Amino acid sequence: MKNLTRKSESGQAIVLLVLLLVGMIGIVGLAIDGGNVFQERRRSQNAADNAALAGALALCEGDNPLTAAFASTFNNGFDNDQVTNFVTVNNPPSQGPNSGDSEFVEVSIRSIQGASFSSLVFSGVLESTSRAVGHCQATTGSGIGDGNGLIALEDDKDKAIRSTSSGLIKVNGGGIFSNSSASNGLFVSGSGDIEADTTIEVVGNYESSGSGAFNPTPIAGVPAITDPLAEVPEPTKPGGACIDFNHGSNSNVTINPGKYCKITVTSNGNVTMNPGVYYVEQEVAVTGGGDLSGSGVMIYMESKEIKLTGNGDLNISAPTSGTYAGMVIFMGRANNTSIELTGYGGLISTGTIYGPAATFKITGSGSSNSINSQVIVSEVENTGNGSLIVNYDAAENYGGGAGSSVINLAE
Repeated sequence: MKNLTRKSESGQAIVLLVLLLVGMIGIVGLAIDGGNVFQERRRSQNAADNAALAGALALCEGDNPLTAAFASTFNNGFDNDQVTNFVTVNNPPSQGPNSGDSEFVEVSIRSIQGASFSSLVFSGVLESTSRAVGHCQATTGSGIGDGNGLIALEDDKDKAIRSTSSGLIKVNGGGIFSNSSASNGLFVSGSGDIEADTTIEVVGNYESSGSGAFNPTPIAGVPAITDPLAEVPEPTKPGGACIDFNHGSNSNVTINPGKYCKITVTSNGNVTMNPGVYYVEQEVAVTGGGDLSGSGVMIYMESKEIKLTGNGDLNISAPTSGTYAGMVIFMGRANNTSIELTGYGGLISTGTIYGPAATFKITGSGSSNSINSQVIVSEVENTGNGSLIVNYDAAENYGGGAGSSVINLAE
């Protein structure tokens, strides 16, 4: 009897050990499969985001948004085989706050995964579901900025746009807008003038003294606007060491896009910039008689200013395609320095100059006589004898003109 009892207990122990081992394997399997589901969820969400943007872009361009979205998911590994993955594209969306709106494209991806060891303790289906909505937002007939060639975004600043001494601020073909709620959000004094071909508007009020004048008379008390370019991404900072470029000779040279500590021209030599994005950590300065010029260029200023203190020009035009098409100068959103003209040279540009925390400043006799075609900054001051003249043309700005659009993820 004793021997039989021992054998029976030994058999029970083996069974318990087997059950324990199966349970441990199942728990480990659940952990592994759970991690796999999480990774698959991230992969499918990225695919859904990309497809929603692709669909929205197609919608903006007059193409079939469903075809573009399905092609995007296919390229990202989700072929809608109705076994391992299910892809649904709707225009307009079938659910959510934008359901029924034809400016939006909805993409949903359901991904099915096979279980590993977790099938020992779990008999269900492992799956993940991702959803994204892309938006094709048509701009107004005058493009982003709604017909304004000059916008000061500062919302409570005295004299947010000001022209004093004998300076001139003028927009040809468009309007001027001050977001300031101050009683003198627009200000002229001395013989300084502020002029626009269409309207001059201010959230607060305006003030003049001396012989300075507004033309036309500003419209006060208008509703405030939000930053029209708030969703434009700042460029990714390139890796590696920055280039400290200083051209101090009278020769002519060419530079390439990349990460720069500084770009300075201190001589009478000319510097040509090849097309691309110039990520500048510190300053861009033209202090001699030479020019800094380039086509298809965007200058991104991380933390310092652009200064023209000599007789040379900064002569640049924006890219015509890609993320920054139409953007010629981008002052980082945390960059509260300035674009400053203090010499006799000028800023000749095509595209949007954007610096939501920066000041556009003229303190000398320099003439900014060929800005085409929009300036969106925190504040504008002309305290010298020079001029800030903007020739507004919506088609040359970031976002384009009539019939152009902006795409973004909406949900």
